[in-house]
Amino acid sequence: MRMLRKVLVLFMTVLVASVSTVLGQGPLQPAAAPAPTMKTLAQVEPRMPITNLPYTITQPGSYYLVGNLTGVTNAHGITVNCNDVAIDLMGFTLSGAGANSRSGIYQFFDYRNLAVRNGTLVNWLGEGYAAITAYGRNGHFENLTAITNGRGLDLGACAVISRCQAAYHTEFGIVVGAQSLIDHCGADHNQNGIYGDAGAVITDCAASYNSSRGIHAGRGSVISACAASYNLGDGIDAGDGSAIVNCAASYNQGRGINTSGSSGLSIKNCAAGWNKSDGIYAVSGCEVLGNTCRNNGYDVYAGNGAGIRVAGDENRIDSNHLSDNDQGLAVTSSGNAIMRNTAGGNATNYAIVAGNATGALINVSGGGAIAGDAWANIAF
Repeated sequence: MRMLRKVLVLFMTVLVASVSTVLGQGPLQPAAAPAPTMKTLAQVEPRMPITNLPYTITQPGSYYLVGNLTGVTNAHGITVNCNDVAIDLMGFTLSGAGANSRSGIYQFFDYRNLAVRNGTLVNWLGEGYAAITAYGRNGHFENLTAITNGRGLDLGACAVISRCQAAYHTEFGIVVGAQSLIDHCGADHNQNGIYGDAGAVITDCAASYNSSRGIHAGRGSVISACAASYNLGDGIDAGDGSAIVNCAASYNQGRGINTSGSSGLSIKNCAAGWNKSDGIYAVSGCEVLGNTCRNNGYDVYAGNGAGIRVAGDENRIDSNHLSDNDQGLAVTSSGNAIMRNTAGGNATNYAIVAGNATGALINVSGGGAIAGDAWANIAF
């Protein structure tokens, strides 16, 4: 037994010595210093501040205002001389120097991809200049208010303008180049409200109290879900091959919707009422479908205003409702298809020259059942 204990003691002694030898291999190397975890200032705010005017941007990147800024005479506020620039006004105001100022923000044709957002531009009143003049392509402009400038937003082709307001300008409120998109914008108390070149899409916009037209778009454009009212000229007009849908054009001093000089338009599901002249005016090759026109033709046009006036051929006039106008439907040219319209309370419900293809005219002004031609035009 004593011999067994000696053997165990010897074994434990050897084991401890072995472990000590393994662990005791000299001093440990100190760990490296911990890597920094904080972001640099450039990483926290990678944009460049604009602290004074005039200011010229020559490098692509993101810029922002640090406060309200006022321009000087005979100079643009911010000049952009490069591509790929974003400017955040941060809710501040860029103010011009009045009649001797130029544009609040200016970009020449040679450059593109300018984005401006979130602020107000006022008092850039130099003749021919605007709150923002950006003629380069592919601009993006949102959440801007332009008030009392020469022009509001004067922009190039393929621009996107969203949630902007332009008011009290001596010229245009919003004007854009071809293939541009304008949505959820307003233009009031300008010379012309909203003006889009060919291929524009203008949607969910309002134009009122402008001294000329409310909304204009060039050929091949779409105007949808817009309201044009109380303008001193026409409410809405568009070029060849355009579509005007789900719009309201009322209380204008000219026509509600005017396509004079244009052809091949589709005018659908619009309301045109209380305009001094015609509610809707179509020339040739147009589809005028499902519109409501009421109380058009008064003051200087009294006796001559029509709910819908057609002055050319190859038009389809279908399923419109016409009430309390000087003339409900006035067609002064032959070669049109006219069907399924209803007219009541007009001084003259239908004034249609010979040579048009029409459904039967059924007068039910005395009441009673409507029977017969499914394509009939109804007077009541």
